[in-house]
Amino acid sequence: MDRKTPIFRDDVCIFVSQSGETADTLMALRYCQERSAFCIGVTNTVGSSISRETVCGVHINAGPEIGVASTKAYTSQFLALVMFALMLGSDRISTRPRQIEIINEMQRLPEKVKEVLKLDSQLQALSKERLCKEKSLLIMGRGYQNATALEGALVLILFPFAISLYLPFVNRKSRRWRTFTARASWQASSSTAPSPSSTSTCP
Repeated sequence: MDRKTPIFRDDVCIFVSQSGETADTLMALRYCQERSAFCIGVTNTVGSSISRETVCGVHINAGPEIGVASTKAYTSQFLALVMFALMLGSDRISTRPRQIEIINEMQRLPEKVKEVLKLDSQLQALSKERLCKEKSLLIMGRGYQNATALEGALVLILFPFAISLYLPFVNRKSRRWRTFTARASWQASSSTAPSPSSTSTCP
């Protein structure tokens, strides 16, 4: 919002929030309302500020988010937006095969989730043996995985990592990659690691 994005009355703005009370999202919502934009909310909390102040929206009904690292709300919001996009493009015959492909893959999601949950013990071992010892973590994403990488970096900031950074995946030989790695190395060397008393230990 610091860039004063131009919003007009014929614009449609979608606001996504698990709690429906996210401060910066509410600021953006009210900024758009002042300019008479059509506001839609996607939230997990019935009766929240975003659900009350938007014209219409979607309650994802994913249940309460108990842990910081919970992914069910993020996954449900992502699927809600995918279905919203499918509905908007349903009148285009040229994209019908792609729409059917997406719908069929969404129906297979429960099976894929079960496959991922079978890796739980392996992921716990990896966290204890390797990740738990690190002071910083770089998460990279490309294409459709950009949002997932951003979410992962945001969640890890709340855990005892000195640095948690996100970077769009690029070619390692590019100038952008060399500039970023140099900057990240400088930040890691100049940062002060959190004191043991203020961080949790590995289980």
